[in-house]
Amino acid sequence: MSISETPLEPMDQAIRDRIRTEIDRNMCVEAGAGTGKTTIMVARVVEIIRTGRATIDSMVIITFTEKAAAELSTRVREALEKALRNTEDPQEQQRFDEALKGIYRARIETIHAFASSLLRERPVEAKLDPNFDVLDVLRADLSFDEQFRTWINEYLGGEREDLDTGDFRKALNRGLGIGDLRLVCDLVHGHRHMLPLKLPAVADPDVFAFRSFLLDEADTLRELSHSAIDRSDKGLLQIYRVLDFAARCERAGDDRERLERVILAASETSSTAGNKSNWDPPAYNTEQKAIRKQINEELKQIQQQLRSSALCAIMPLAQTFAQEYENRRRSAGQAEFEDLLIWARNLLRDELHVRRDFQQRFTCLMVDEFQDTDPLQVEIVMFLASDGQESKDWTTLAPTAGKLFLVGDPKQSIYRFRRADISIYEQVKTDVMGDSVELIQQNFRSVPEVISWVNDVFSTLIEREERIQPTYVDLQAFVKSTGQPALPVVAVNSLEPETKADDVRHEEARLLAGTIKLAVEEGWPVRDGSDGETRPATYGDVAILLPRRTGLNHYEDVFSEAGIPFRHEGGKEFFQRQEIRDLRACLRAIDNPGDTMSIVAALRSGAFGCSDQDLFDWRQAQRGFDYRHVPEEESGVVADGLRTLCALHDQRINLSLPEIVEQTIEQTSLVEFALTLPNGGDQSAANLLKMVDQARAFSSASGGGLRAFVRWTITSSETRSDESDAAVAESTDDVVRLLTIHAAKGLEFPIVALVNLNSDQGGQRGAQTVPLHWESRLELRIGSKDNRYETPGFEEAAAFEDRHSAAERLRVLYVAATRAEDYLILPVAAQREKAKGLLASLLGFLPEFDETSRGKDVNGVHVLDSFRLPPLERVGAVREPLTDELIAREQTDRETWAETRADLLERGNTSRRVVTASSQKGWERIETVETGAEETSADSPVERNIALQIGNALHGAMEQIDLRLHSSFDDTVRGLVDSAMDEARISRYDDHSRMRVRQMVERILESDLMQRARLSVELVQEVEFGYGLDVEGGLVQGQMDLVFYENDEIVVVDFKSDRVDVDQIQARVELSYRGQAAVYAYAAGRVTGRPIREVIFYFAEVDEQVSIPGDKLIEHGRELALQGRSQDLGYDVID
Repeated sequence: MSISETPLEPMDQAIRDRIRTEIDRNMCVEAGAGTGKTTIMVARVVEIIRTGRATIDSMVIITFTEKAAAELSTRVREALEKALRNTEDPQEQQRFDEALKGIYRARIETIHAFASSLLRERPVEAKLDPNFDVLDVLRADLSFDEQFRTWINEYLGGEREDLDTGDFRKALNRGLGIGDLRLVCDLVHGHRHMLPLKLPAVADPDVFAFRSFLLDEADTLRELSHSAIDRSDKGLLQIYRVLDFAARCERAGDDRERLERVILAASETSSTAGNKSNWDPPAYNTEQKAIRKQINEELKQIQQQLRSSALCAIMPLAQTFAQEYENRRRSAGQAEFEDLLIWARNLLRDELHVRRDFQQRFTCLMVDEFQDTDPLQVEIVMFLASDGQESKDWTTLAPTAGKLFLVGDPKQSIYRFRRADISIYEQVKTDVMGDSVELIQQNFRSVPEVISWVNDVFSTLIEREERIQPTYVDLQAFVKSTGQPALPVVAVNSLEPETKADDVRHEEARLLAGTIKLAVEEGWPVRDGSDGETRPATYGDVAILLPRRTGLNHYEDVFSEAGIPFRHEGGKEFFQRQEIRDLRACLRAIDNPGDTMSIVAALRSGAFGCSDQDLFDWRQAQRGFDYRHVPEEESGVVADGLRTLCALHDQRINLSLPEIVEQTIEQTSLVEFALTLPNGGDQSAANLLKMVDQARAFSSASGGGLRAFVRWTITSSETRSDESDAAVAESTDDVVRLLTIHAAKGLEFPIVALVNLNSDQGGQRGAQTVPLHWESRLELRIGSKDNRYETPGFEEAAAFEDRHSAAERLRVLYVAATRAEDYLILPVAAQREKAKGLLASLLGFLPEFDETSRGKDVNGVHVLDSFRLPPLERVGAVREPLTDELIAREQTDRETWAETRADLLERGNTSRRVVTASSQKGWERIETVETGAEETSADSPVERNIALQIGNALHGAMEQIDLRLHSSFDDTVRGLVDSAMDEARISRYDDHSRMRVRQMVERILESDLMQRARLSVELVQEVEFGYGLDVEGGLVQGQMDLVFYENDEIVVVDFKSDRVDVDQIQARVELSYRGQAAVYAYAAGRVTGRPIREVIFYFAEVDEQVSIPGDKLIEHGRELALQGRSQDLGYDVID
């Protein structure tokens, strides 16, 4: 079969059939990239339902992300519907029908969501408030800071008699501080699932013995120093340093703490310093070097021991804090994200009757992306899968036959930084699943040429290493080639390779930009995702994948210059973005008029646009940058900017934190400036607006003001917080996408380019941790390069971790390469002999770039001829010189156009009006703020925006919730409400607003009104209507939240999110909503021809309703239709 032919069925179809049908045995499926593992899982679910092996209620399907869970749920529903249509067996029809009716109860969710549901169902055994709150990252960070401050004050203040201060005093004496203790507490807290830890016991070194050794060696060096004939010899100078060190040690006397400080403050001498020609005899030079080398070694060793002992001394304190903090969260009904897994694991491990109950309920467990499992997740799964077994050690459990189904690809295990452990995957596969492992290899994503190259490369790079690296399994191509004239794996080489990292990135960006432009201009054929047919490539087909975002600005600059539209996706460097730094500079300047550096930074930013020349001229004129003292006669951009900062400084006292941020953005026009940027302006603008949400969330969580907020953003930037950019991307945008390889996992693109591979792939920066789960050990390293504190076993553990990291980096490269559907582009701008990182791994599989290979296909790779690349300069329009005559002509043309347009609009206007039902508020026009048909008395723009978001979220949620199926606030409802709040742009950090929406939905579902509606023979949600006005040719449009029949009469219900006192509700309805009710009644009557029983306004904030009888509304509605005079009735009219 040629590679251009497509087989009738996958080559591993027999295996796929076995996976689908053999549902009575446990199974671990290794599914390579693009092999259709979701299809396999769905098929097995349908088969399990068809045979009655389990019901939809008794199945648990764990996915990696919420998005994957939603997609899988949809796929399962569609597959069940198809199976129901295609079967004639009555029993199967009944099973499929019941599964579809109960699909909303299906446990198709992330492991965290599943764990949360277990805890909420058994809160007593879990020792939790059933209504516990899950803290988001911001609130969790602030809560940790607050708890640590309280704890350390109690500890150092002597209020904790149970905690000895001696260990911390020792650590302080040896160079550690409160900040280091906080860091260690944070690290232990982050690994609290391993508590209690096996803490290392490190004896204090004998510093007095070291001093004795040092003094003896110093005496010898003193004698040798007399043999130096050149008193400027560098070796002699090093001896003087040793003698000074020895003298300081001797002066410490019996004061151990002082001696420790002297030893830790010492630095090594250069053991190679000294020229033998300056010594007589020359051998003494060699001897003094040897002695100093020995002193260096002994000094290094005792310093390491002192620091190690100090670190180990505070680890018990950190463990105590972590345990007490967890107990406080539990008592307060608050859980961090990771607590969900820890507490669910503990519940299943320790409460055997709870474990048995859940084992009986859940008869089938399916886990997707199992290669990325962590120790907690595997414990939860094994406790549930092993019926009747009571061991608390998951490694001794055996899953019940047919109950456990795992899907994963060990070659795509790339989340070790999130505790994903491939060794656990291998352990489960080998020790638990045994011979129940199936391999599927047929790839449905990539063209054959890409698959062939991937197999050639990674069958060599990925070599099996026990519990570290899996065996590589070849992929098999299924799709046909796109008919491209050259091979789709494209290498493009620089004519002048670079060596420096930034130079390599810049040249790489130029090569890639040229290749992308060439692909679009030539119309390289790609497969369309909708129908599989080939079409010319566009910018939107291209994804640029990077291992990390370091140096990303080089690619941005080149793409902007070349006029290539691009957008970041999945960015996690929100606080490092330029627009956020600009805003932060403004906020710091507003907070402190004495912070000259921030004021100048703000003036130079896009907020004010002052050039360096502007600032220089201002300063040269003997003017300062204190914005409180700007002379009235001064003008210009600097003066204007300072006055704006001064005005905001004065306003800050009377504004809330989110209002300060909002006003700063508005008065500096930062958003408008962002939108003028040639690329990424919409992203920058969205990020700025997100800062208002961040400020609102921060204020809600901590009550802190502007200074605290600015300090928090600085800390988040310095610690490189994983806050993501605001969401603006649309899948239909014709832009090149830049994203990390990790963010691209699970995605696919017609054209993939791999860049920034020529970089060191070092380990963790700053504090480093190596968790040894099987031993309950946590090895740590903190401090700077020259002042490291580490636990005794860190070096050995880190060496083992380095092997894991090196193996994972190759898997990251595999994930990147397998995202490509039709083309894989590999730009090479580095000198081959000096290449490093992932690029060095790849170069052996790329042809040499020379005259013989240029423009040719060589060993599965097309070497693109660099001379074919189009020029990158942006082509602009040629403009006429700007003259007075040209300006006058343009003004005349503009006026003529405006007059013509106005005339056409007037002649084409038929005076048709569109009136919204919610605009009919009463007998007179009332100036209020619309919130999706609700009013708010909020005074500030921020509060009005929040009210609008809440109203939209409530109606969006009620539109999605099936009121017949849901009578309480279950997990399915929670998911729909959360989705509606996201759609309404309610920040995930705004817990107050999100709780309000959840509570309103819960009140609606559990209300007597809804119980009454569910009894109706016909209940319809979100009824849209429209009818014409009898005069003026107008049209009334609207949407009724709920309509149901009662005794053959119509009842209309409208949900309100107004914040209003109970005793004011009747007046609010009469004043603001009676006209709306009349429109509803008249519309419902005209459309159905049935009598209107009543229109009910349900105020969800206070669980109250107001009913207006239909007979009192019909006549009012008829009057509105007859009059149709919007100017009198307060219509919202759209001409």
